[in-house]
Amino acid sequence: MLYFLVIFTRYDIMLKIKGKGNKKMSEMNYNNILENLKKLLDSLKLFPTEEMKKEIYQNNKRLGKFCGKNNWTIPLTLSGEENQELISILEEENSKKLDKLFIEHLTRNEEENLKVIKMNFRNSEITKRYIKPYNQAFRAYNKQMYLSAVMILIAIFEGIISYYMFNNKNETCVPNNVNSYLNKKYTDKNLFVTYQNKETMKSFIDSLFETVNFENVDNIQPFNRHLIMHGRNLNKIGKKEVLQMFSALDNLLMLIN
Repeated sequence: MLYFLVIFTRYDIMLKIKGKGNKKMSEMNYNNILENLKKLLDSLKLFPTEEMKKEIYQNNKRLGKFCGKNNWTIPLTLSGEENQELISILEEENSKKLDKLFIEHLTRNEEENLKVIKMNFRNSEITKRYIKPYNQAFRAYNKQMYLSAVMILIAIFEGIISYYMFNNKNETCVPNNVNSYLNKKYTDKNLFVTYQNKETMKSFIDSLFETVNFENVDNIQPFNRHLIMHGRNLNKIGKKEVLQMFSALDNLLMLIN
């Protein structure tokens, strides 16, 4: 149990440091943080056994698929207590409770966690060319113009992927390029939280970029890049989908950094 508490506490620590305006924090290597935690746990004889590692790995993969297929990436600012609630939601596989947990997390206390996401984006070296449209997306969100915000954020999301994750010029499929990039970059399953973010992102992108048969769109979930950009089911896009894209962009930057 202490192992989980230490791992999850890193989010709380990072949030507090970011809140003090430490620009370097958004550029730190998350893997280094986890490596230091591993060394600490090992020195305290609290590092998990191989059997525990296997269980954590399987649970992370299951959690990633559950969140991703419901169009969520796990907010990086989630607290330890909220992570425990997330595990309970996973056991129930309750998508409505998942929506409630993440929406409340991102919007509570005058949207303080959403402000952290915004600061992360502005402080990243990766996003300089996208600051203007990102600000436009935030203005649209604040004016409850959710469809406009989502369309801008999807364009930024896809742009960052094409710049940093497309290794094969002959492969234009976004999920294939992202899966290839993440599988090559993150091979250590013992970096549990990073592995969790990786699996969640892969599942999220598979869902967002799911191939669509435009002759039969009724069975496709409405938050789909192809449906949105081709003008289908536009009235079904709301505040939740904007928050999902803000979180996904934050996770994407973390995984690239």
